[in-house]
Amino acid sequence: MGYQKLRSNNNSGILSGITVPRNSRLLNMLMLSLSRVIAVIVFILALYASPGLAQQQDPFAIDRAPVFRSSAEPKKFCLFPVAHCYCELNSGTSFGKVIQKLGWVSEYCGQGLGNQISCENDCNNYVSGWAASNKTQACTDFYYGSPSLLVYSALGTHGYDWTGGWLDGTVVNYPLGCGPSSSILVPYIVTDVIYAPPGCTPDNSSNGYNCQPVSTVSYTGSSAGSMQLSIEDSLAHGDSLTVNDRATTVGNVIPLSQSFTAGYTATISRGAGFSVSKTSSYSETWGTNKSVPLSNDGFNHDQDLVKTLLDAGAVFVSWQNPFQSQQIVAWAPGHNASAPVIIQPFTISELRCGVLNYPSHTIIEHLQNQHYRALVTLHDSKTGAVIPCQSMEANLYHHLIAPRSQGGLGFTIRDFYQILAADEYWGSAYNPITSVDKTRYTLEKTLSAFAYDSAVNLGGSNWQCPTALTQGVSNQNVESGSLKAEYKYTTNYMVSAGKPAFLSDKNTMTWTTTVSDQNTGTSTKGVTAQVGCGSVNWGHSPSNFLFVYPYFDALFGDFLFAGGDFTPPQEKPYYSGLVIDSSGKALSQVKLELSFDGKTFDAFSDKDGQFHFYNYSGKELDDSVAAELSIPAPNGTIIQTVTLGGASTVLLPPDLLGNMEGAREER
Repeated sequence: MGYQKLRSNNNSGILSGITVPRNSRLLNMLMLSLSRVIAVIVFILALYASPGLAQQQDPFAIDRAPVFRSSAEPKKFCLFPVAHCYCELNSGTSFGKVIQKLGWVSEYCGQGLGNQISCENDCNNYVSGWAASNKTQACTDFYYGSPSLLVYSALGTHGYDWTGGWLDGTVVNYPLGCGPSSSILVPYIVTDVIYAPPGCTPDNSSNGYNCQPVSTVSYTGSSAGSMQLSIEDSLAHGDSLTVNDRATTVGNVIPLSQSFTAGYTATISRGAGFSVSKTSSYSETWGTNKSVPLSNDGFNHDQDLVKTLLDAGAVFVSWQNPFQSQQIVAWAPGHNASAPVIIQPFTISELRCGVLNYPSHTIIEHLQNQHYRALVTLHDSKTGAVIPCQSMEANLYHHLIAPRSQGGLGFTIRDFYQILAADEYWGSAYNPITSVDKTRYTLEKTLSAFAYDSAVNLGGSNWQCPTALTQGVSNQNVESGSLKAEYKYTTNYMVSAGKPAFLSDKNTMTWTTTVSDQNTGTSTKGVTAQVGCGSVNWGHSPSNFLFVYPYFDALFGDFLFAGGDFTPPQEKPYYSGLVIDSSGKALSQVKLELSFDGKTFDAFSDKDGQFHFYNYSGKELDDSVAAELSIPAPNGTIIQTVTLGGASTVLLPPDLLGNMEGAREER
């Protein structure tokens, strides 16, 4: 059988140069199959050799030689398109954002499930080494993201997904290891303002009213509120700032721990500020530590309290953003490591005295002192007389004003004045508040106002306060969007370690207290307040206010109590009625109590025997709410179940009246 070389033609489909037996159909088919296999292999090799065809296109134009290589590298010949494993770091919040794209770190034959899992492991193994090799960039990423960044991976055409791993700031000792450290000491940080309740002028006569019960305000537990402090206004222009929750002692300043005193905690929050809050063990009652009221009739804001953290400080770490000409500063509040942590309360009157008695040693200081003294000299609104101040304890005062070199804190006259300014009503003294700053204070809308009137004489030395009311108030209706208040003050500082060159002023720094999210959030901040009576003469003047309204101070989480002029309530009373005896005679000055929803209100019947429990809250009454009406008497108590908004006639039988009736007949 002869052989011949077959030539390629348009119909054969067989490659030129292959010899086959003449007229062999079987061999022709075998050669055709072989040629197709060879074509497929050539195509695959072409794909492998061409990044533009086989590899996933780099969507971020950051394709580079991988620093890390997977142990499962693709084989020399791969039957599937090569897939690159990409990694990135994500902030991990509910509105997560990409913080750092790391490019591709490994490659695989195909992008099946097994390779996707391997890609996740590659990214988790890669990030720690990357952070160690790119420390400044990693520090900046932690600053803009979070001290713990989530690791994401994507293989081939698959989208990014969380690997289950994260990169923690401890791998680069963020932020302490990010740059040079420094620290400063400052005389104080303002932490709280507590407002005085209304007072009462005692009668010194033997049968006079002794102002019992006194008005008080009691803050207990962590619901008492907090303040948020920042220093961003002290930085040079263009610098950026965050709070450091990982800090150690630098120089002579130790950062505040999570619980830095028996009654306070320091809560680090993202952004520029930190919060100082009361702990669950916190307790503060202003009024009951004395046997007499804090002041005479009305409000005396000279008895408001401003609390400060003495001998405070701050720790700083700074570094340069590698992609921008921007200084980044991480900081933590602190205090003098060689001194005890002291939260010192000052009354407004003590602070005024601090200004009035501050010594001057030069002509310039004398002129400055005269300016501040004129600002804090208060005069009685009626008599024009100078209202005296209350000197603080002598040793404390000398410690405050003594220079640092002599073991003191170095308070200036401006420091005393600036602490005063934390209380917007420090200069009101006995003058009634006529307006309230709505960007800082919001009216408590959920409970009744406190009635504030004269005591009632029941005969001889027998006095009763008909309007005394104890109830809780809270911030549960605060609309934080309308609160824009801030309080700024500037302090001198002393360098403890390093030189914080990023501070915009060489000798001073500005602290800024802003409305705290913790104060205006969903969790309510509560306080128990008791408002008693004024003196016998208080209610006789039409110019005196007869109600006390609680306002929530969103800046410090406390309550301001302001007096309000009497206006007949527009809403119907909680309950009304008439008190009579068995003969139908109207009985006056009978004390009644109305209890509902955990609150108890007092009222006295007037000369016509009528009584009213007024609704001062402005809320529309729910007539379906049941309440308990009770009349305590020497020989027993009458109790009725009533419905709010109603009225009834209360009959007091003779055997229940007892001495109550006798006392009325004697008068």
